[in-house]
Amino acid sequence: MGKFIIPIQVKNEQELYSRLAPSGLSFSSELTDYLSDSIEDRRLGESVSIELSAAYPPDTERFKNAYLLYLKKQQERNKKEMAKSRVNALRLLLIGIAFILIGIIFSAFLNEVIAAIISTIGSFSVWEASAVWIETIPVLRKRERLLQMLMKADIEYLRGE
Repeated sequence: MGKFIIPIQVKNEQELYSRLAPSGLSFSSELTDYLSDSIEDRRLGESVSIELSAAYPPDTERFKNAYLLYLKKQQERNKKEMAKSRVNALRLLLIGIAFILIGIIFSAFLNEVIAAIISTIGSFSVWEASAVWIETIPVLRKRERLLQMLMKADIEYLRGE
């Protein structure tokens, strides 16, 4: 396994942080976009190293704390999205099953076309539920593993110009 390096070069430390956040521990949107974009180029299995380059030594402890806070926020958002996706999939599955059963049970009493439409609506609901389980949830699990791996990233300071 190799090492994937994300170089970050700033003139002064304040470029790293959002000027609007009172805590002083929120990364700037430019930095979060850069980190997200950079990590896309990482090969599977590569560990991550962040090389922070600045003319004057930044507060590396502050940077590490902000980095961990950023990742924890991302993990919380991912967990919420996972829970929301699971609930949505379950809801779609139950609706689908209900419509299919209604279509089957009432097929003798309803017009054939209406019964077919009701069953088709149920089938589409079940289809959408399975799409969430097959497509959305695996992507969120992959993101969770990536965030856990990023928590272990090495952060190094390099003297810049």
